[in-house]
Amino acid sequence: MKTALKSEFNNGEWNGIEVVPLLVKHIWQSVPIALTHQGKDFYPKIKADIEANGLKFPLLVVKCTYEELLKQKKRWKDKILDLPAEDDFYGYVVWGGSNRYAIAKELNYDYVDCVLYDNFEEAHKTQKVQRKPYVGKYYS
Repeated sequence: MKTALKSEFNNGEWNGIEVVPLLVKHIWQSVPIALTHQGKDFYPKIKADIEANGLKFPLLVVKCTYEELLKQKKRWKDKILDLPAEDDFYGYVVWGGSNRYAIAKELNYDYVDCVLYDNFEEAHKTQKVQRKPYVGKYYS
């Protein structure tokens, strides 16, 4: 396996939050891979961009209990994936960057750069900040 998929903010901060490497196998992907977005190829383009240019932003990850995750599943229902077994949950949930997480996993990285949030709402709001540089390229 490769060691770490590092973002441009590795060993620093992004948006005022410390960037930390997390074990890929300890992170739970909350939503399915988006192969397309607004009718256009998405996942393959993101993967090619990461392979060519590396990871720009760290993943947005919420550190939570299993009970907090259960509340999110109740709220979002089928919009998020089936939950892992409680014994297989390490307390880290991707809440921004699920495609980038899947790409790190697919490319056999052990670690990926992340910023940690203690609530889902803040991580969700922050997704727009990471998308902004890609408006017109991947997002409208």
